[in-house]
Amino acid sequence: MEGKYVETNIEAEAGAVEAAKGTNIGAVEIGKQTEVVKAGSSGTIKLLDMPAFLVIEEYQSEIITEGTQSVIEEGQVYQDKQTIATAMKHYFVMHSTNSGLKDLATEDENYWLICIGENCNWHFKATSINDSAMFKVRSFNRQHTCTLMDDTFIQRKRIAVVVGSMVIPKYCDPKTVYTPKDIQTDMLSQDGVNLSCMQAWRAKEKALQFLRGHPADSYSKLPKYFYILEKTYPGSVVKLKTTADECFLYAFVALCTSINGWEYCRPVVVVDGTFLKSAYRGIMMTTSTMDVAGTIFPLAYAVVDLENDASWKWFFEKFKQAYGERTSMCVVSDKNESILKATSIVYPSVPHYSCMWHIWTNIRAKFKKGHLQLNELYFATTRSYTLDEFNERMSKIEEIDPRVKSYLYDVGYHR
Repeated sequence: MEGKYVETNIEAEAGAVEAAKGTNIGAVEIGKQTEVVKAGSSGTIKLLDMPAFLVIEEYQSEIITEGTQSVIEEGQVYQDKQTIATAMKHYFVMHSTNSGLKDLATEDENYWLICIGENCNWHFKATSINDSAMFKVRSFNRQHTCTLMDDTFIQRKRIAVVVGSMVIPKYCDPKTVYTPKDIQTDMLSQDGVNLSCMQAWRAKEKALQFLRGHPADSYSKLPKYFYILEKTYPGSVVKLKTTADECFLYAFVALCTSINGWEYCRPVVVVDGTFLKSAYRGIMMTTSTMDVAGTIFPLAYAVVDLENDASWKWFFEKFKQAYGERTSMCVVSDKNESILKATSIVYPSVPHYSCMWHIWTNIRAKFKKGHLQLNELYFATTRSYTLDEFNERMSKIEEIDPRVKSYLYDVGYHR
């Protein structure tokens, strides 16, 4: 009947479609007419080149909506491609099928995996049902005929990738604490997979890499990030210094909101540095002060390669460029010699004072005897407002441990 006019009753056509909807089939695809030639008054239309049959794919399987299937078989139907991909990742971990796989699918309607081993028969194929979102498993050969299953390194690598992709939601919130031990516990209780500490740690690193990218890529984005900061916050001071071969060396940030608020704060600049625990290490330098309410007010921060004379001098030069110098201004820090040198060069007329908290941590570490008794007395001494009050409390410190008084004398009472 192809290529000829076909007379079709509208009511009969509608009844056939309704009847098809009532059957236990998952998808119906009806051939589309290519041209309507004539509509008569008797309720009939004439169609050109209409197929003489309905293209229907029948299936009785339940539609799987979760990607935690422990058993994957031919004929299973999944709600979408993402679900079947997640189910395969879960299957790899459950059955230790961690050899190298490659996705051959180049179209959205196909999901096809093969083993990267030469001449290996392992393969998995699923395709869309009638161009819908649902996917059906067409073929699944579980038998490996290669030697990749014996390669410990590849197995270890694939476990990290698969488990890492499974725990990504746990790390979406930066405040969430989800340790490798938690990964081990959850994988054992939920999936029956016993991971080693190293496998769990690698899985965590992979999950973080999926979310945040590789640390090396972040450094290459710093120029763009600083450009956006300057455009978004006009008046900010952001500086980036690189080596001769364009490698990262120093970065400095002082936002305009902090710069504008500096004149309303106390002229006390508290400086400190701390180690970074990222892949490339480094030092983070910070400056802060106190506002009129007595709360901490951040001023600027920098990331440098090392804490030395050159890095601290560069930091204070950029700080002075952003904040200048105020009357009665002072710098407070620990006893780091590089900070003392940098402040004397960049701020020759600004006095430097030692942080009482850093001094106390040194006392507690060096002099174990009586530090519990000294705790309250030491901080009371630092807050003395008269010389007599100071001398009286210092005498009590000497009674508890004379070495502490000598240490404080060496630091300098005036500081």
